[in-house]
Amino acid sequence: MAACHRTLRGTALWDSIHAADHAFEVGANYVGDASFGVTGTVAAGAAGLDAFGRVVVGFITALGGGTCRDVLLGRLPIFWLVAWDEALLCVAVARRPSSPGAAARAAG
Repeated sequence: MAACHRTLRGTALWDSIHAADHAFEVGANYVGDASFGVTGTVAAGAAGLDAFGRVVVGFITALGGGTCRDVLLGRLPIFWLVAWDEALLCVAVARRPSSPGAAARAAG
């Protein structure tokens, strides 16, 4: 395996594999952040929190673990303060109603 890496490194094939690997990693992060954000939002909605409370709990559920990890490891500034894409994704998924009946209650 190491010989394959040495042979491919610096070639166009290596660059395309590396780009695809990075794209997969970013996509997996988005899926994970969105699913944890929705999970926190649903739990907050079940506890009776309002829209702002659901957004806060969803955001903390999705990004809180990575934030604690980065602070403990001394990786500053915090990742979601530099690149806002994951933070915006968490807020976007947390803004949706927490249950099918929640939208009807909010409208009426």
